[in-house]
Amino acid sequence: MPSVPISLRHLATATARIGTTTHLNAANTAAANRLIAAIRDQPTFLVGPERLSTAVCQITKGRIIVKGGNKGAYTAVNTARRRGYALKIDDGAARAADLTIVWLLRSDGALATEESYCVSKGTKPTILSYSGHPIGDIKHSIEL
Repeated sequence: MPSVPISLRHLATATARIGTTTHLNAANTAAANRLIAAIRDQPTFLVGPERLSTAVCQITKGRIIVKGGNKGAYTAVNTARRRGYALKIDDGAARAADLTIVWLLRSDGALATEESYCVSKGTKPTILSYSGHPIGDIKHSIEL
């Protein structure tokens, strides 16, 4: 499938509109509501088990829906606050994207402390050698 160029701002806006049905006509609102209900019902079908997107949806009971994409891209929507998020990690590292989306959601108040802790446990910020010994850590260095 071809990729369509879009700015992160427009991607976040589109995500917010779908996740909160803001500025959608009646047919698109109905479709978006069915999509959100399906994701809340079966978050594992979004990206699979033991993935960050699934964990966020399960832990927040669908209040926040995160969808990881290709090469370190993420979109998220906070349905309660009617806010969309989008990010892209330049080098495409999924582990950096995982940490960054959790940090972004936590910094914006979308994830409660206990929710971000539960989600963060699965982001594996420690880099291990082939023999399983810790050799480094991944930490964010961004500010809003």
